[in-house]
Amino acid sequence: MGVVAGAHAILFSELPLMLRTLAALTIVGVGPALLLSAWLTPRDDGSDQAVLERTVFIAALAFTTLTLGMLLLSYLPGGVARWQVLLAYDLAMVGLGCGLWAGRGAQGEGETSRLHHSPFTVHPSHLNNSLARPAPRASRYWLLAGAFILLLLGAGVRLPGLGYAEFHGDEARAVLRASAVIQGEEDVLLLHRKGPVEILTPAALFALTGQLDETSARLPFALAGLAGLFAVWSIGWRLLSPVAGWLAALLLAVTGYYVAFSRFLQYQSVVILTTAAALLTVAALFQEHRAPTRRLLLAALLLATGLLAHYDALAATPALAVLLIAAYIHWRAGRRALVMSALLAGVVGILILALYYVPFLLNPAARATVDYLVGERIGSAPPYNNLGDLFLRGALYNSAYLMALLAGLSLSGMMLVFWRGYGRRWGLLASGVALLASGMLALNGGVWTLNGRDMTVIPAGLLLLLACCAPRLDTERRAVWVWFATAFLAYIFFTDRPRTHVHVFFAPWALIIGDVLATMWLATGRRLSNTGKAWLAVAGAAVMALVLSAYVYQLYVRNDVEVLRTWPVHAPAGFWSPGGIESVDGRFGFPFTNGWKVVGALYAQGKIVGDYETNQRYMWIPDWYTRGQHRCGSTAEWYFAVNSLEPWMEDQTQMAARLTQQGFSPWGVVTVNGDDRMTIYRNAQAGPADATHRFALEDFTPSFDAAATPSLPLAYPVIQERPQHRLDVTFGDEIKLEGYDLHPAGPLRPDQSFRLKLYWRAVAPSTGSHKVSVQSYYGDGVMVAQKDALPVCDREPTTTWDAGELVVDVHDVIVAADAPPGVYPLFVSLYREASGERLPIRQPTGELIDAFQLGNLEIQE
Repeated sequence: MGVVAGAHAILFSELPLMLRTLAALTIVGVGPALLLSAWLTPRDDGSDQAVLERTVFIAALAFTTLTLGMLLLSYLPGGVARWQVLLAYDLAMVGLGCGLWAGRGAQGEGETSRLHHSPFTVHPSHLNNSLARPAPRASRYWLLAGAFILLLLGAGVRLPGLGYAEFHGDEARAVLRASAVIQGEEDVLLLHRKGPVEILTPAALFALTGQLDETSARLPFALAGLAGLFAVWSIGWRLLSPVAGWLAALLLAVTGYYVAFSRFLQYQSVVILTTAAALLTVAALFQEHRAPTRRLLLAALLLATGLLAHYDALAATPALAVLLIAAYIHWRAGRRALVMSALLAGVVGILILALYYVPFLLNPAARATVDYLVGERIGSAPPYNNLGDLFLRGALYNSAYLMALLAGLSLSGMMLVFWRGYGRRWGLLASGVALLASGMLALNGGVWTLNGRDMTVIPAGLLLLLACCAPRLDTERRAVWVWFATAFLAYIFFTDRPRTHVHVFFAPWALIIGDVLATMWLATGRRLSNTGKAWLAVAGAAVMALVLSAYVYQLYVRNDVEVLRTWPVHAPAGFWSPGGIESVDGRFGFPFTNGWKVVGALYAQGKIVGDYETNQRYMWIPDWYTRGQHRCGSTAEWYFAVNSLEPWMEDQTQMAARLTQQGFSPWGVVTVNGDDRMTIYRNAQAGPADATHRFALEDFTPSFDAAATPSLPLAYPVIQERPQHRLDVTFGDEIKLEGYDLHPAGPLRPDQSFRLKLYWRAVAPSTGSHKVSVQSYYGDGVMVAQKDALPVCDREPTTTWDAGELVVDVHDVIVAADAPPGVYPLFVSLYREASGERLPIRQPTGELIDAFQLGNLEIQE
């Protein structure tokens, strides 16, 4: 409790933001997780393995307590204040502490193990296995050395320079919606197409520290990524061997996906940590046959936390099922207790998930999320074949060398499983089939066709099925292979665009590789002493780690050059790259900065005033860094031309001539470490551009970061705005107008502008791109005011809308300079961009009209 008390003192001090962030994480995460783990983990023997596992559970439960507490607080009326967070978590810790104190003398349930064995002994299911691992007593020295190496290497490529880049698009979205939680937008979590963890985590930091920068926002996820390495080591220790688990964790320490997502404000590192920890507690239950209620409740909490982070956590459920079923089969005397404990844990897990997913599914935006997942991710015409993308994208993120290593050793791992699981004769036959199938796939570019259709899923699925169903395979290895196989098949062959979501099967993949390497190490070191074996392992691991870490260091940690942005010049030396690697999109976690903080600071200083436009595709980044300024091309006084890591986005150097033709001229240049990164253009109508100014990012960062609080204007698409005037008008049976806002609402003057905000919701897939027409006229069509445009300032055509999605569409319309005084009807209509045909509107009487009258405009002299 002294640590928690110290965290409170730091939180109220003027110490650097990083220290206050660590204090906040202690209060909402580590402190309650320590107490909760004492409730949910049975007493252990104090061994090194037990200490490691308890540390993993505490790290994973920290995200459980953070998520559940902040989720409940977000549902309270109004915003989330610091005192509410402190009161809630302090009371929770006091309650947990008092409960532990009151029950300190009670024996935990089933503390005496019916089947307890040292972490280094061979499991009974392995006794007849010709390749079973031996059971030496590992030296504490080597164990601590291994932990230190893993910590040093993992932290060395995850923690340094977390402010390596401005927020990427997904990060900015999470921070903006965290601001909305603090401001009291209660349904903002329900708009998110992922789980709420990546929003609630920065929201907790916002609530307790009052501000956020890139480093502090990414820190919790970097720590989760680091803890995830030890979770993989622990589960490998339980299911395979200490060496196999450590080698798997070492491999993941230098795997680019896991480095990138540990340095990124997003859910991936939390998913890996919590799902591995859930598997770990169920594996302990299977092996030790004790404390089923505690362990299954712990597993339910951890799995629910993973699912609140992202649906990717489902990838671990088949392996959990394997271990649970095996525990039921082997623990005959405790079957009733196991079933009752599983039912209780299931109810608890479902109730936790219901806290978020029931309101989520009841929200109209849920349909848009389902359409997005099915239409843009899963697809509707499986099977697919993403082996090519797996290698190409993996070569960019992880290096081609790592992908080749994984492919080659996983084939070896499959052959080992065949030998272990089918015996020598059938194992040899299955291994030959695996080699033949792999060779044919390699020669055919990873494709196997049947009647002209790609059916690579058939040989891949059959081989993985043979591996998972090997009759003599021990339960522990079967769980690892089921974990890998189900996720691999789901994402490679039954998901249209998995992209970086393939990261979910890299953890079990690494465990398979660790098992192969550990077997090779035992086989090659049979004539060596224990010390010789240890030095052989150190040498091999050092070579692997140094080669692979050199790639991830240059790509993610190096701060003197942005390697990916300048790939043709600065591609990591000594690493071969396949053709087409520069076309890989969906790039996350790579160093890249445009200098957006300068723009935010200039707005705050009043040197930039008015609407803007930019070639940054999505709203999230400019919304955060301009602090909610209005973006619209038709009214823009400024244009911010930036670069991008995405290969499909236009570079600022490619658009200078077009901007000049549109009436913009250079007004300023933003530099990052002396490099020109952003060009600020000014519209000639807003005033002449004098000499071009130069702004160094380093000079503006402190002032922007000091003002980076959750208090900023928020609008669509960050939050779900509500119309002042509600309507229920459907255009062409595909788009509904749910309301509008009009400002100013009073009389207007000629040449004055008014802002009309329209609230559209797609009710069916769009039949094409439709333009919005706003008109006010009299007589035979004499226009008083008119504007035609694609929705959302020409940025979001109706063809991009998902059914169920609410789109808030702003139109600034100017009253004609010669408009006579009077009251005129204001109409809105939708028409097809290609043909000009208006979408019909059916009146309650059944009559069809082509324009809907919103109200009237009053114009005075």
